[in-house]
Amino acid sequence: MNMEDYTPFVLRAELRGHTEDIRVICVCDLGILTGSRDKTIKLWVEGDDGEYTEASMFVGHTDFVSALAFAPASSIHPDGLLVSGARDATVRLWNPVRFTELQILEGHKYQVGGGKMGVCQQVLTGHTGPVLCTLRVPRGDVWSGSGDDSIRVWREGTCVDVIPAHADTVRHLALVPGSGQAVSASHDTTLKVWDVEARACTSQLWGHSSLVYAAAATPRGLLASGSEDNTSRLWHLGGGPSLQALPHPGCVWTVEFLPDGDLVTGCADGVARLFTQDSSRAAGAEAVQVFEATLAAAAEAAAAKEGAGEGGAAAGLKLEDPSVLREPGTHPGQTRVVREGGTGMAYSWNAASQSWDVVGEVVGGPGGGEDTLAPAGSRVVGGRTWDYVFDVDVEDGSPPRRLPVDAGENPYVAADRFLAAEDLPTSYREQIVSFILQNTPSGQPLPGASSGHAGDPFTGANAYVPGAPSAAPPMRPSPGLTSVVGGGPDPFTGSAATPGLIPAARYLVFDALPDPAAVARKLDQLAPGVPAPVDAARVEALAAALCAPTAAAPSAAQAETLAQLLAYPAAALFPALDLARVAVARKAGGPTAALDLGPTMAGAGDAAPGTICAALARALQRDAPAPTRLTAARLVANLYAEPGTREWARAGGAALTAALATALPPETKAARHALVTALHNAVLALVAADVAGGAEILSAASDVLLSTPGEESETRVRGLVALGTLLHTVRPLRAGARGLGLEEVAAQLGGEGGDVGRAARELRAMLAR
Repeated sequence: MNMEDYTPFVLRAELRGHTEDIRVICVCDLGILTGSRDKTIKLWVEGDDGEYTEASMFVGHTDFVSALAFAPASSIHPDGLLVSGARDATVRLWNPVRFTELQILEGHKYQVGGGKMGVCQQVLTGHTGPVLCTLRVPRGDVWSGSGDDSIRVWREGTCVDVIPAHADTVRHLALVPGSGQAVSASHDTTLKVWDVEARACTSQLWGHSSLVYAAAATPRGLLASGSEDNTSRLWHLGGGPSLQALPHPGCVWTVEFLPDGDLVTGCADGVARLFTQDSSRAAGAEAVQVFEATLAAAAEAAAAKEGAGEGGAAAGLKLEDPSVLREPGTHPGQTRVVREGGTGMAYSWNAASQSWDVVGEVVGGPGGGEDTLAPAGSRVVGGRTWDYVFDVDVEDGSPPRRLPVDAGENPYVAADRFLAAEDLPTSYREQIVSFILQNTPSGQPLPGASSGHAGDPFTGANAYVPGAPSAAPPMRPSPGLTSVVGGGPDPFTGSAATPGLIPAARYLVFDALPDPAAVARKLDQLAPGVPAPVDAARVEALAAALCAPTAAAPSAAQAETLAQLLAYPAAALFPALDLARVAVARKAGGPTAALDLGPTMAGAGDAAPGTICAALARALQRDAPAPTRLTAARLVANLYAEPGTREWARAGGAALTAALATALPPETKAARHALVTALHNAVLALVAADVAGGAEILSAASDVLLSTPGEESETRVRGLVALGTLLHTVRPLRAGARGLGLEEVAAQLGGEGGDVGRAARELRAMLAR
């Protein structure tokens, strides 16, 4: 096959629903199965119109799903059998028609990786590195690929050959149907084609610029691969350069071919994408525009990170393969730095739980000097390095909390950030500030510690100091909805608790006012990464108009300034999103007139620069900076809450929810808080007939609830109330909620005190009906 004979693949469809990386795909009689880092498995079924839709979700694994296999119907399993393996070291058997878990097989010490799975009959030992893939080849031999760079051939439990296959880890093995050939994919960035009988390499394929994670082949000799270089490539098995590179917005973890010859890929952005050579199945212009906009936003965010010296591994740092985390540590606190999505991520060995705990991303040291590793107890908190990190004992019987502070940082800003991250009452603020002042060099106040305007942790504003003029509280119930249905007050306002938390009827609004001067300073700091930055004086005038004690409508020139700020790259976008958040929250006086919403999120590919739609499309990407994604979620919450923008948000609800859940996985307290608030408001804006949108919210809100630890009681209550309100309104979703295990979760939380227990008991009673 040469380029003249080759028909390029084009986008057919995007399967959106997972909230994190899709790590494995299985094509079977039922449709397409996808396993994700979000710990779930989804089944996608093709309809009569050729469109794929989510048919079911399998929930049970406690860590990311890394292997899938399907057995057709048999006398023992008349519905067929789905088998899954995960990093939780279990294999689970499922009824794929009834969506029920049949059995959990335990015995592995570490992650269960790729391969065809069944009852353990024998343990094969011999590799000197982790075994990452297995493949049964014609005549019954088993090939295994390992981190020791070799392929071993096993026959009846005995190793009969060791093939020095690659210069780095053998990550994946795939059979070429009907050809007597196999393909190996390696971390050395190459693929090799093997004659199975001769155990000899017949061709080697170069073209990827980073680790190759997956391969799949068709009977007609076409090969697909997936790589950390954010592409899937097509090849001819006989060798030669790649026939085509299909760009993706993130790492391509897995690839498979469908029976009709179409290709499906699993990406780090949580989306499975179908590509076809058949023009009759190609996606429409709007879907292609959305995909191209996603690619452009990802490229823009990557370029901005590179320009700002962010992202990627620390210079000169030796990164290990993630497979090393399958081996136990040698001592408590041992640190290993592995490659994840192009960056170095540090893990620390927890001897008590016998597991590797995420510490954070490895970044350059202060002042651009020596790279800073991220061991337990280090200066890495929340994925970045701080100048100081203190262990603070907040209450008896609880472990110390980690308080990060930068040199020169306003202690009130640091204290407010710490209180929000740890879900602590604001009454601790002065104690925390005093602690910072006493434990920083010379015991002197840090620069900028004078009292001032109300603070915002993203703009760098001076924090509110008791005695200074007070700003609005950070969150309020939206006016016009004065009570919870059932006669009880809103459980989030601090009012006395009464029965009837579900269903809720109050929107929650983020309406803290940033310091206009601080917004201008922050944008001035970000200006080097912006092609045509807006003058700081214009920014401050706009911020002053939006944040004045009595809100007034911005002038036409100020509205144009906001539009220009909303067109900034994702890395410099969060101050503009914060001003938009304020504009929506303070609709009195007309500030929302300054906003051009643009098309709904379903049509983001057609959105003009400077619109809310275009800004959110760039902000709600997994590789956008965390402040940008968090501020975007808070803006979305306000867009749902305020009547003037609610219909716009509701019209694009399914796409907006999917973007939120993908961009903001519930891995931190701040993310969980922002995401659950946006979902809470989305539920209230949902029309009862919009079952599709409701299903997106059900999946995302369930993920937040299941990820929220007990100490975050407010976030738990919001999640329970949001789910309860959704299921009260959209009754057909209750069966899906039971399938997600929410009935069991509600039963468990129902034994707790306060609003968590009350909301859980109400949710459980609803699901029992």
